[in-house]
Amino acid sequence: MNHLDPTWHSFQCCASAAQAAAFSENCLFSLSTLEIDSPADATSFALTEQELPGIWRWAIVNASGQVIDHGSEPTQACAKLASARAPRLAV
Repeated sequence: MNHLDPTWHSFQCCASAAQAAAFSENCLFSLSTLEIDSPADATSFALTEQELPGIWRWAIVNASGQVIDHGSEPTQACAKLASARAPRLAV
């Protein structure tokens, strides 16, 4: 899996109800701004969402639903870049 070339999609475009449930469990602020990078062969996924104007949360979540890395950035683009650079450990 190439984490430096992620494919992001909005929460509204989840492939299944089970996938949507897994993603929404890790959303803390806004389903309407939630975007996910979840390649089919991945053991983890990345997400971004807007906390407040000018604050975007990013997180890496493993297959068990545990947040294994997270942070915040001033823009969604910066949050996506930070999540792409974060290690994705299969914990």
